[in-house]
Amino acid sequence: MDALRAKARNAQRELMSKKDQRLCVVCTEREKDAALVPCGHLCMCAECARRPEITRCPMCRADVHHVMDVFM
Repeated sequence: MDALRAKARNAQRELMSKKDQRLCVVCTEREKDAALVPCGHLCMCAECARRPEITRCPMCRADVHHVMDVFM
């Protein structure tokens, strides 16, 4: 029974980790759905990516020239 519980806990941790990977790196609330141009990083939600204070990619620090919506 302990082995089964350990397996369930590991599966739950893995699922939460995957969910965290889909979240915006700025607000950590909404899913990533905006690609930054020209670097192409998909790391933010569209709402955060379009904030006026976001002028550089948080991943590579490249200047953001445009934000492209990504539909998955």
